[in-house]
Amino acid sequence: MSSLNRRFLRTIAMTLTAGCSLLFGSSIRADVIFIDDFDSQPAEAGDGTPVGYFSFGDQLSDRGVSNAFGATSGTNSAFYVINFSGNAADAFGVGAAHVGLSLSLDPNHFVSVQVRIPEGLVSGGFIGFRIADKDGTVVRTADTDLFAATGTFQPITQSLASLSHTDFTGATGGLDYSQIDSVGLLFFDRDFTGTTTVVFDDLRITAVPEPSSGLLIACAAAIVTAYRRQKNHESVALADLLEFLFFKNSNLQPLQILKPFLINLKSN
Repeated sequence: MSSLNRRFLRTIAMTLTAGCSLLFGSSIRADVIFIDDFDSQPAEAGDGTPVGYFSFGDQLSDRGVSNAFGATSGTNSAFYVINFSGNAADAFGVGAAHVGLSLSLDPNHFVSVQVRIPEGLVSGGFIGFRIADKDGTVVRTADTDLFAATGTFQPITQSLASLSHTDFTGATGGLDYSQIDSVGLLFFDRDFTGTTTVVFDDLRITAVPEPSSGLLIACAAAIVTAYRRQKNHESVALADLLEFLFFKNSNLQPLQILKPFLINLKSN
């Protein structure tokens, strides 16, 4: 591939990266149905379950609301300290659920949260969403779809319809989206050993994906399209492009949501 085409691809990458970064940092908001940002709650040193939350799991060491870990909106965020035992892969660890809700939702709605692990001790997916109805049916993120976290706040998003694992079935069977009683998170022990702090903020239900996730998908699709238009059997420019986007630019780390696009890009 000529150096001209390679420069063309790099220019596309830089332009898309800059545009995506500006969009992700904008104040555009999805249609919010429910949100916990913890800013109206007192910041405590610890051992204080966030207001309205039910916490469970033997590996839970501490929890609370704090202004010491940063936040994605306001000053406060929730934190859970977990003692991972390393006993079994994919074993249930700790749960945090806002209970006593009365939400009428739709399978096409989305649940999202901003999450970080300050110590950075855990690698791989271990975070899942959990929702329950008033009848006792509980569904969650499947083991194969668990989300990872990093040392900085990152958004994770999932449609309610894709919460495909049923933990408990109520008397009538099936999740009643018109009678949602709780929304929360699960943290799984996947052969991890040691103590880590999971910090989360802006747990919400929206009618459309959060802008950061939706725009990331759109930008990835645009990059794929641009590459295909300049496609050549040589891979030098492609490698250049991927290196720039996902290793040299801190604003666009390779999030899980990009996996399908990267696989598509590499296979063509």
